[in-house]
Amino acid sequence: LSLQATPIDVPVLPLDRLRRPGAAVLKIDVEGAERAVLDGATAVLADVQVLIIELSVYPRTAGELGFAEMIADLDARGFRLFDIA
Repeated sequence: LSLQATPIDVPVLPLDRLRRPGAAVLKIDVEGAERAVLDGATAVLADVQVLIIELSVYPRTAGELGFAEMIADLDARGFRLFDIA
């Protein structure tokens, strides 16, 4: 059995370009790119009441924020930690 991967280009857009006013919940699971997603979602975040983010406790990629840094970043954006599952 031989498996070959074929690279594909995937378009990347800031969430603000996909904004639908009135959104109450946003879930982010982007394997270390959380800050980049949040930076591209400033208008969307104004409508978000509940933000669910899957985070690693330790950074796994270059430039990824650590858990405490990510919580501080979210706090600066006006969100408060409610629960850890």
